[in-house]
Amino acid sequence: MIIGGIFLIVLLGVGFIYYYRCLLKRLFSLFKGENTKTKQYLISFLAILLGIFTINLFSIIGIFLVHFILISLIIDLLVWLIKKIKVSEKSLFMKIYKASIVPLILTGLVFTYGYFNIRNVIETKYTIYTDKEIGEDIRVLLITDTHYGTIFKKDKLDEYTKKLNEVKADIVVLGGDIVDESTTKKEMKEVFESLGSIENKYGIYYVYGNHDEQRYSNRVDFTKEELDTTITENNIKILDEQSFSVTENIVIAGRMDNSYGKRKSVKEILGDISSDDYVIMVDHQPIEYQENVASGVDLILSGHTHGGQVFPIKFFINLLHTADLAYGHENIKGMDAVVSSGMAGWGYPIRTQEHSEYTIIDIKEEEK
Repeated sequence: MIIGGIFLIVLLGVGFIYYYRCLLKRLFSLFKGENTKTKQYLISFLAILLGIFTINLFSIIGIFLVHFILISLIIDLLVWLIKKIKVSEKSLFMKIYKASIVPLILTGLVFTYGYFNIRNVIETKYTIYTDKEIGEDIRVLLITDTHYGTIFKKDKLDEYTKKLNEVKADIVVLGGDIVDESTTKKEMKEVFESLGSIENKYGIYYVYGNHDEQRYSNRVDFTKEELDTTITENNIKILDEQSFSVTENIVIAGRMDNSYGKRKSVKEILGDISSDDYVIMVDHQPIEYQENVASGVDLILSGHTHGGQVFPIKFFINLLHTADLAYGHENIKGMDAVVSSGMAGWGYPIRTQEHSEYTIIDIKEEEK
């Protein structure tokens, strides 16, 4: 998979550079003057530079340029069709086309949409059925990937908490990446105090994501001990490679995030739990579904993918199979899997793919 990923990156890089050369040659054709070697060298240099920026999907510039290229390709196709009607190369239409003005404007509009979309948190509901006797209908509230401090602050957090209280959840699950490298110690305390106050019947349960401990930054604003203390002081139970009986019929378990390296197997975590129990597994990354199915897990809850967050990342998640499910709900050999796109996003202050959400899962017994 790693070799395939590297090959894909190189292939895309070459493709980007070639396309930028075409765009730049078109742009330079608007200016009078000879087609000198210096001009060709400049075009090649700029094309390589833009290609390098574009391939870096971890930067906002790279994401902007990817959107720009995709929109430009669509415009190219439309212009190719229009030119069949014989449009003059000297027309204002062709000058605007060669200057790539339209794709630049459209990319700007897409990013404007993305800015507002990531800040519009919606409620997503799923109803799933089980043939196991769970005693009562159970409502699970899944909250993941708030990346607190990146997109919203205390005022919005309090507003969201009021909405979350209205859900009347039986079980609240915090599926990881509640905080990240940009979260201050003060903000870390704010978010867990707020989420810890969500009304519930059977408790609030938390698993670590790959960002919660600020592992990808040299600037660490709080220690793991401070993080754990804050979480537990707010009546949130940390599920770290362990299971817990929620009711007589329902068990919830949580796994260490896969980014930490070797972790316990699902069977080790579940131990001698009865096959009659309804088992909810929480794993920040939506992976190793077959192992969960084989171990008798009934419902697995995850986040991490953000539903792609920015186009076309979701396409690459599916292409490279970095997750068993990129977003949504799917039943896999009798096991229900739910992946939330998260309440915010990481890295970029925009979302051009999927939406920000909190997720409600209603578990009901099948009628017999």
